[in-house]
Amino acid sequence: MSNFFQNQTIATVLIIIVTGSFFIISASLFTIYTKTYSLCQQTKQEYTGDCVKRLIQQSQDESQTYKDRNDAIWALGQFADKRAEKPLSELYNGSVPSTKEPYDTMLSQYELYKALKWIKRGNITSWLHRIINM
Repeated sequence: MSNFFQNQTIATVLIIIVTGSFFIISASLFTIYTKTYSLCQQTKQEYTGDCVKRLIQQSQDESQTYKDRNDAIWALGQFADKRAEKPLSELYNGSVPSTKEPYDTMLSQYELYKALKWIKRGNITSWLHRIINM
């Protein structure tokens, strides 16, 4: 009987781990989806084209705050759309600082680095642009 209870306990623990992992992954993807969707909606008032084009325009618009431009760069990294590679490369100075820069005082070279990496290598969330790209 003790073998039965050990096996049942192991099965229960595995079910809890799998369920918890699924919940965490789902919550993370939902958070990314809602933030990228919101950013795309916000750009509709000022820019033209689909979501990726509008985010590219926002990332380059020097009249925007650094935070808004960095948010656009982050979202472009989530989409991993090849159209953003050249415009983001022009903003990237090739140097990633040892600490993450404040979003509201400069363009984040760290975010540019990540976005360019994801554009070149792909990103698990790149399917989002097919849903959001309005």
